[in-house]
Amino acid sequence: MLSAHPEKYVVVVGAANLDILGFSDRELIAGDSNPGRVTLCSGGVGRNIAENLSRLGLKTELITALGTDLNGSFIRDSCIEAGIGMGHSLMLPDTRSSTYIALMNDNRDMALALSDLSIISHITRDYLQTKRELLSSASVIVADTNLSVEALNYLLTEFSDADICVDPVSTTKARKIIPLVGMIHTLKMNAIEAAAISGLPTKTDDDIMGCGDFLFRKGVKRIFITLGNHMAIILFCFLHFQVYFITEPVSISLSP
Repeated sequence: MLSAHPEKYVVVVGAANLDILGFSDRELIAGDSNPGRVTLCSGGVGRNIAENLSRLGLKTELITALGTDLNGSFIRDSCIEAGIGMGHSLMLPDTRSSTYIALMNDNRDMALALSDLSIISHITRDYLQTKRELLSSASVIVADTNLSVEALNYLLTEFSDADICVDPVSTTKARKIIPLVGMIHTLKMNAIEAAAISGLPTKTDDDIMGCGDFLFRKGVKRIFITLGNHMAIILFCFLHFQVYFITEPVSISLSP
């Protein structure tokens, strides 16, 4: 049971993966063995958000599904090391933990990727109902669209008074939230995901402003749109009025 005056906390519901990243030393040759370096790390949209929140000093609980295999143990241990609460995650014997494999070319750009996130389907509406007390007392709920439509719908309808933040993950998975978008408090997405959700173009700054206006009218309160290679973010905030910010570009380095 939660105490009568619980400490404020965030609940993140979403995927946690083992990421296997391969970095080629030279131009990739298809159909051949390419020399390079391979690294292992924990990933997954939900898990990554949970780690960032925890490292910012926020008490964070992660609801995800992991196998009891070596990969699952690796992910769980890394989460605990990062200060993420794992007591409400689902541990499944004889089930593969989520795995993501990406191959980077010599310019550090992704050439190919493959993901197996089938285990997240075990985070069902019924399972989330068993976590109702935890979820109802959270200051903020964060969800990613690796969850099923049923699970997303449950979070957004049953906890409609909460500030629920959603990361659409990809253009394909973003479409899951189109009928639910008006119940979302905060959306964080890139420009092509915003286009998939709104059905509007997002090629120019004016397009993105129009997309933001459209989503505000649907009921979203805060919108963050990242601009890909420009490394800039447009932030829309809506309380009693709308405010637009464009951040300075940020350099990001990806290395093994």
